[in-house]
Amino acid sequence: FQRLGMILKLYTNAGKEEAALISYEPLFETLKKRNISIYRLINFYHISRGTIDNLKHNRSITMASLNQLMETLGITDITEVIRYTPDSQVTPDEPDKK
Repeated sequence: FQRLGMILKLYTNAGKEEAALISYEPLFETLKKRNISIYRLINFYHISRGTIDNLKHNRSITMASLNQLMETLGITDITEVIRYTPDSQVTPDEPDKK
């Protein structure tokens, strides 16, 4: 139960990325508004490079990492970090044309 309890990406059997249900784009918008760089997240706030890489690529992070990030940055509103798109509103990429 340590992983964020939502699916971040859907994958086909071939491992192709289809669509993101959760986006961390709001986090990067929040960082921009606060003038906080990735360098500062790593070196001043001690957020791991692995966590930042996962955030950049909308991959899963642990609840502990999410908590650390929000607590460290003083964020109390989860919508400043995550945008959730219900499965019914996600449009997968077009399938490869053969």
